[in-house]
Amino acid sequence: MTAREAMESLRKADPILLWGLGLAAAVFLYTVLNLTARSLWWDELFTLSIAEPTTPHADAVNQIRGDVHLPLYFYSARLWLQLWNTSSEFALRAYNLVPYAFAACMAFSALRQRMIAKPVALWLVVFCTSFGVFWYLQEARMYAMMIAQSLCGCLIVLSYDKRKLQPITPGYVAVLIVTFVVLPLSHWFTLGFAGCLLIGLSLWAFIEQRMKFVFLFVGLGVVLAALGGAWILFNSQSTIGAVDGYGGWIYGGSLTLWGLRHATVDVLLFTLTLNPVLILAAGLGIWRIVRSPRQNVGPLILLASSVFLGAAILAVSLISPMYQSRNFMWLIAPLALFAAIGLQFVFTRMNLSRARQVVAMLVIGAISLAIAPFAGRVSALELDQWRAAGRLVASTPGCETADIRATAFWLDPPRSDLDYRFSQRIFGYYAGGPERMKLVLKREKLAVDPNAACPVVLWIVEHESKVMQTASEVLGPSVDQLEAHIFEGHTVFLRPQAEHASSR
Repeated sequence: MTAREAMESLRKADPILLWGLGLAAAVFLYTVLNLTARSLWWDELFTLSIAEPTTPHADAVNQIRGDVHLPLYFYSARLWLQLWNTSSEFALRAYNLVPYAFAACMAFSALRQRMIAKPVALWLVVFCTSFGVFWYLQEARMYAMMIAQSLCGCLIVLSYDKRKLQPITPGYVAVLIVTFVVLPLSHWFTLGFAGCLLIGLSLWAFIEQRMKFVFLFVGLGVVLAALGGAWILFNSQSTIGAVDGYGGWIYGGSLTLWGLRHATVDVLLFTLTLNPVLILAAGLGIWRIVRSPRQNVGPLILLASSVFLGAAILAVSLISPMYQSRNFMWLIAPLALFAAIGLQFVFTRMNLSRARQVVAMLVIGAISLAIAPFAGRVSALELDQWRAAGRLVASTPGCETADIRATAFWLDPPRSDLDYRFSQRIFGYYAGGPERMKLVLKREKLAVDPNAACPVVLWIVEHESKVMQTASEVLGPSVDQLEAHIFEGHTVFLRPQAEHASSR
């Protein structure tokens, strides 16, 4: 596309799309420039421990096999850091730009080729301004990959109605493979969402007797199922074998009404920015789809897939709680679409001009922006202050080269030597290196040495409600004479009257 063609496309572009994506681009740029504003938390440090170039490859592979998640994100993040030969937080989190860029290219292509009918502009604006898109860009986990796959899968479903009239090209097959085979290997629920979409597309193509597309979609589904099944067989102990033990720390390891309420609020926060206008619009959009299914086959497939997978997650949660909001981030794209359908219906019924529609979306966007800064008050976001706790430990006089005792909930019951080494790396990242960390189990008893050069007695990573219980188990009655420095998710115990530099 030449510069003149680009300018002509901008001139003809939907004004809602222009201002909305402009706003999203500004927030996106701000987010990228502040990728390291939050310290890496538990799971992110686990990712870094696997991905950093200094980790032996055999150790990384064994640790990936011991994790419940599918392997794509871990392996690709490791290749990414090796490519740049760095272990920096910025580089690790910047990897999320790769799947986002792929999704953005697919969206741009669909817009340029007019492969999707209205309300594509509204949909992309709502999607690109969702709180979860920016939050998970800043997290070194697989959820940005999950969000990107969700958008790509929805784009393919919505564009099929026009694509079915065109020949199947190698480029189209390549996009399908990335969307429905590669990206789903980042998370089990992403794999589930991709599988549901492929089933819906296969049925759609079969009803219309477009057998080439039937074979294509069924073939992709078979490959996806085979890869997922192979990983389960290869790592049965950490996948199927870990189901009944996963999420035991969440609401006592059970599905509760309070937990469902909390999960629902979190999901609405991440998907629709807890914006009441967008929530009502999504409900209206769903009603429109159900009322006119034949005119909304693509959206109906997305709705049915979302409902089925959501119900399946809750069903599994009866024996193994998995209803944390991050597990539902594949909902961002379909819920944004449902909201866009609802908004488009209202705009049409009210006969709003394009200028007034832009004003309406500006008001809706302002509501979302007003809500976002208060997100931490309505959701238990991962704000664990590893950096602050580590700086306190590292800056306390007398502890510059001393051994630091540390413990965490994942260190009990006893684990393998490899798990201990990875735990040492996690603790040591913010405290001067893993060689300083001496990990202890909760049931161990530590004597407080009043003559030790380093006044740091114990660094505990634990849920706030269990900190004192853990401290008493490890330190005994002497814990009452220690000075507790409490951070988000962390508590550092020092001997009283210790001189130390504050890092809050």
